[in-house]
Amino acid sequence: MSGIIGGVGSKSGVIGEIESFQDANAWNRTLTGSATYSTAVIDFQNAVHMGTNITESGGVITIGTAGWYLVTLTLGNKDGSTTVCFAWLETEPAAGGGFTQIGHRLYWNVVDSTGVEYTGKTLTNFFEFAENDKIRVYASTGQVYGSSATHTMCSFSGFRLGA
Repeated sequence: MSGIIGGVGSKSGVIGEIESFQDANAWNRTLTGSATYSTAVIDFQNAVHMGTNITESGGVITIGTAGWYLVTLTLGNKDGSTTVCFAWLETEPAAGGGFTQIGHRLYWNVVDSTGVEYTGKTLTNFFEFAENDKIRVYASTGQVYGSSATHTMCSFSGFRLGA
C-alpha cells in the first residue's frame, strides 16, 4: 500500500495477505427463493463460487484447508407478515460430536408488521478451522427471502485468510 495517510507523508509495504475470494479456499452461496424455517439448516442453493478445497451438501460447508476464515452471513425477510427471525452459525469438528453454535446470532423482531416491508441483518466474524471441519447456518424460526440468484437478499460466504 502506498499513498498519503492522514494527509502527511506516505507508507508502503505489505499489510497482510488475503486470498482472493475466487480462491480454492472460499465459498459464496445465495438463497434464490423465500423459505420459512423452524429448527432447520438453511440450504443456500445457488453457488456463486465454490472453491476446489470446499464442499457443500444440504447447507453444510466442509473446510478443505485448515486456517483462519472470514465468514459472513446475511439474511433478510420477505415482508411484514413475518416479523421474527432467529439464526446463527454452527460448527462441527472433523472428529464429529455434533454441531455447536459459534459467534453471535442474527435476530430481529419487528413489532409493527404493517409498517415494515423488509428487514435484514449481517454478521461477520473470524473463525479458525481444522481440515474437514464443518460450518452451517441454523435457524430456529423465521422467513427469509432470497429473491433471485443475481439480486439475492440472503448469502453465506467465507474465505481463508493468509497462508
